[in-house]
Amino acid sequence: MTDTGKYFAITAEEVAYVRKQLGTNEEDIKTAVTSLREWLRLQPHLPDAVDDSLIERMYINCKCSMERVKLGLDAYFSLKNRIPEFLMNRDARGTDIQFAMEHIKMMTMPRLTKDAYRVHVITAVDEDSMNIIWAPYGKILSIAMEVMFVEDYSIGDVCIIDMANVNAGHVVRADINIIRNLELCYKTAYCRRLKGLHFVNASKIMDSAMKIVKMALSEKLQKRVFVHLPGSTSLFDHVQRDCLPDELGGTAGPVDKLASMADTGKYLVITPEEVAYVRKQLGTNEDDIKTAVTSLREWLRMQPHLPDAVDDSLIERMYINSKCSMEKVKLGLDAYFSLKHRFPELLMNRDIEGSDFQFAKKHLKMMVMPRLTKDAYRVHVLTAVDEDSTNVIWPLYGKILTTRLEIMLVEDYSLGDVGIIDLANVNAGHIVRADINLVRNIEVCYQTAYRRQLKGLHLVNASKIIHSVMKIVKMALSEKLQKRVFAHLPGSTTLFDYVQPDCVPDELGGTAGPADNFAYKVREMVNSEWLLEKDKYMSDESKRPADNHYCDIYGIAGSFKKLSVD
Repeated sequence: MTDTGKYFAITAEEVAYVRKQLGTNEEDIKTAVTSLREWLRLQPHLPDAVDDSLIERMYINCKCSMERVKLGLDAYFSLKNRIPEFLMNRDARGTDIQFAMEHIKMMTMPRLTKDAYRVHVITAVDEDSMNIIWAPYGKILSIAMEVMFVEDYSIGDVCIIDMANVNAGHVVRADINIIRNLELCYKTAYCRRLKGLHFVNASKIMDSAMKIVKMALSEKLQKRVFVHLPGSTSLFDHVQRDCLPDELGGTAGPVDKLASMADTGKYLVITPEEVAYVRKQLGTNEDDIKTAVTSLREWLRMQPHLPDAVDDSLIERMYINSKCSMEKVKLGLDAYFSLKHRFPELLMNRDIEGSDFQFAKKHLKMMVMPRLTKDAYRVHVLTAVDEDSTNVIWPLYGKILTTRLEIMLVEDYSLGDVGIIDLANVNAGHIVRADINLVRNIEVCYQTAYRRQLKGLHLVNASKIIHSVMKIVKMALSEKLQKRVFAHLPGSTTLFDYVQPDCVPDELGGTAGPADNFAYKVREMVNSEWLLEKDKYMSDESKRPADNHYCDIYGIAGSFKKLSVD
């Protein structure tokens, strides 16, 4: 499995907005990059060791000034000689950086502000100032800048420093020269621009801190420093809440999750607190899980018709998904390998880089939201359906769905799912082309092979077409699942009686960010090879013991039987 899901998701609209604000366009940028590339080749003291995307980012960061980009490219290579402690030997797994990360949380927020600035947060400072060694944080900051050079597309930065735990010891240990060198790297080597530096939860210690700031920063930057007292909401006059962690009054998510996402680059990040919450709700714990996994592993080895081709984390997820029922996990493991015979169109040959998958992505957006609901459910959204129903080939989306479930069986840790389907563009053509048997087959895979549990299915922007949709739902889904289907009329806010806005994309009235930031991001966490490798592992029905009747439940050898819902 390869984790390539990006932490930063820059939409085409955001790129266009940034370029418009700077008075540039695609053609101008191409011309500038070509010219700067030629200039770089002519500099005997500089290596031609940057790609075009980095030059473009520097051109954007420099407000499209060719002269500033040249200065920046020179500084990018040259300052390594002057400030090696920040710009060289940056081993993110090194002991100094790992120690530093344990005592302060630094994060770059995944969402841009409305005016296209990137927000950075420093918080959870260790109260013991002896644990704060400032130099490694400068190195961490330069690593972040390096990553943003190839991943980000913004006009500049907003920095927020939480002073809640800062005391006199931290101030005394602060090094003015480190701050000055950081400013030099930030402005010159990376050509970043600071819109504002905000000190939140500022108390009496702020006077001393501000003296250091004024001594270290340029006069121009000093004017961009703002102080916010404990309990104040003045920060939100400068930065919207969905760009801030929960602990600072925002709605973007808990600090631990955001810090972990930023550190690992992973799209789905489960915090220890979320894992503990899920286990508590199910009445289980670490020891119980280890015992169950060991027992289930032994059971699996004794099944002559099933391959022993899953790791312990998958068995644990299935145990959690099955509400800690050993019998249901055994059914799930059997179905996981056996249903590939019955539903190869959903569970085999899932080449996510193939042309059919690429076609499907263009005509409907499917997404798994990165944040769990407050009660630990995972939200899935289907939106932006192509109005031309001939472009929507439903079986492809069934295969994409099982791909997503495959990934979540090793990456997710939740109590179940909430599905949201946007009916805004759905018309009679889509209804006619819908396949009831496909819906039923997906339900079998979802409940049995992946052991997922659906808390609610919400049909939003539901209009006249909803009656036809509901008929299909009632024909395709089990009676218990039908009771978990809810319809929400256009303009209604009733969805938020069930799902918090920060788990819903902007286009559906939420605050999580644009849909393009999330569409198919979970799919990017793996490659085709990882999925196609799973085709090798399926049941050998000729070896199934005569007393094993799991196949009778989900119909591998014959008739289809309706499953009950947990």
